[in-house]
Amino acid sequence: MHKFAAHAVFWFHLLWIALVLGGTFAQFYFPSYQPIHLSVVLITIGAKLAWRGSCPLVNLENALLKRSGAQTYQGSFIRHYVKRYLDVTLPHWFVDAMLGAIALVTLIAWL
Repeated sequence: MHKFAAHAVFWFHLLWIALVLGGTFAQFYFPSYQPIHLSVVLITIGAKLAWRGSCPLVNLENALLKRSGAQTYQGSFIRHYVKRYLDVTLPHWFVDAMLGAIALVTLIAWL
């Protein structure tokens, strides 16, 4: 049961990231989407700040994986799965820099 829940968190997390990334471009084609995208970006940044730099979804996924007896991982979701499936090691600062760039683009879109 815990492994199923961990997989559900994985898919939710992946969809959330797709929403953040895709929304960055979609907001320029669909201006009515801008408030939704801004909310998603602010929630993402707020969660990262509230959990002192770690993502609550990563923490939840790892807790569920640990309870199921599966292997957990350290660091960011994106860095872990890009390394696992593409064998590319992203620098530690990459995810924060991308989130900052997305926030900046989103703010510019509002102007």
